[in-house]
Amino acid sequence: MLMKKVLLGLSGGIDSAISIYVLKRAGYEVEALTLHMCDTKNFELDLLDAKKICKFFNIKHHTLDVRKEFKKEVVDYFVNEYKNARTPNPCCKCNREIKFKYLFDTCNKMKFDYIATGHYARKCVVEYNNKKRYAIKIANDNDKDQAYVLYNLDQNQIKHTLFPLSYLKKEEVRKIAKFLNLKIYNKKDSLDVCFIKDIKYNEFIKQNDFGKDYKERIALGEKNNNIKLIEEIEKAKYLKQGFFINKNGKVLGIHKGIINYTIGQRKGLNISLSNRAYVININKDNLNITLGEDKDLYKNELFVKNINLQAIEKIKENEKIENCICKIRYKDKGEYCTLEKKNELIYVKFSKDVRAITPGQAAVFYKEDVILGGGEII
Repeated sequence: MLMKKVLLGLSGGIDSAISIYVLKRAGYEVEALTLHMCDTKNFELDLLDAKKICKFFNIKHHTLDVRKEFKKEVVDYFVNEYKNARTPNPCCKCNREIKFKYLFDTCNKMKFDYIATGHYARKCVVEYNNKKRYAIKIANDNDKDQAYVLYNLDQNQIKHTLFPLSYLKKEEVRKIAKFLNLKIYNKKDSLDVCFIKDIKYNEFIKQNDFGKDYKERIALGEKNNNIKLIEEIEKAKYLKQGFFINKNGKVLGIHKGIINYTIGQRKGLNISLSNRAYVININKDNLNITLGEDKDLYKNELFVKNINLQAIEKIKENEKIENCICKIRYKDKGEYCTLEKKNELIYVKFSKDVRAITPGQAAVFYKEDVILGGGEII
């Protein structure tokens, strides 16, 4: 019997490295692919580690340059969401449009049977209207569970993907790496946005639009009365200062631009008020940022667009699905809710108020530990 061939997405980290070990022990023929997504120093170091890992396990290592595609699908999306007063989730976008897309493209070209990743997630098969459906399921390690960021994978992607770490805990993965004498056994996890290092998000956004010397360019444009350059700056409304206001519309002060804030933010407002203030609304049209109390952040409903379904095939107009759980951010524990289809959107009604519902973030729906689907919060 021929061994099944697997193409593993190798980041250079410990999780994807031990995935090779698990797959080989299970009898698969494994090769690895590292996607060249950006030019940060961290990526260069990760690429070196990826090559060392493949040499350690004696498997073939491939690389694919997707920098252009990554810039368009992930970086530009990230920047534009902040400019439109939304808080993006680049990992969800990257998984669908970059990682899994190009892993599968390469897998098909090289005639592999499966792809695999080092995500902490499980996959399962469920019955829906007498049809087989593939879905992502919460990992065995709840602390490291990454099912949430995989909500937008389609049926074919889930069907042909293996998650070797499904039933392992992170501490077990590190123990295996140490036992094997793999030098990266204590390598730190990547917790931040991979393409932004040693710089704040707002500075990255400005640099992405105007270049690293944008401050000097603005000063030079003003000094030399360069109308074209000044108009270019003026078009970027998100760079303009606006007003902090309270719930009644009273002006409280001036803010530094909407890209610097997100729903629920308390620190970094640089405004002196008698009570603790939180960002409760950002208006991209008039540039007003509304401040309120912590209690103002709690709501019991939201709408979702750009929906992807997994365990269920469709939700009919006005159909309700009860006793679901909805998570509104990666580390959210989730809250019980009812889903209802309304005008191509999903209306989510929670059983109790949830804190800091943030436009742009993913809302992911579960039945127990299986993903029904998800989308972007409006």
